[in-house]
Amino acid sequence: MDALAVGSIRDKWIAHLARELRKVRAQAERLSLKTAPERIIHYIESVGEGGVLHLNQSKKDWAAEPRPHARSALSRAGADEKAGAAYHRR
Repeated sequence: MDALAVGSIRDKWIAHLARELRKVRAQAERLSLKTAPERIIHYIESVGEGGVLHLNQSKKDWAAEPRPHARSALSRAGADEKAGAAYHRR
């Protein structure tokens, strides 16, 4: 039996690949942005819901991941929070 001939398995695999492709394309687009604030806003808009990014870790840990430079991301997050941006930790 060919696994890709089974409709539900094939459809789930196609959906999985489509999600991964969108995720990688968004990462590539984000990395092409010139400034950390632009990359942070893009990340929030592409990953967050309704302009809100729900973190399951501290902002410092999130900023240390391979995205914009950790220090600029953390300071930008603090400045944005003071300006009214919503960062929620789960």
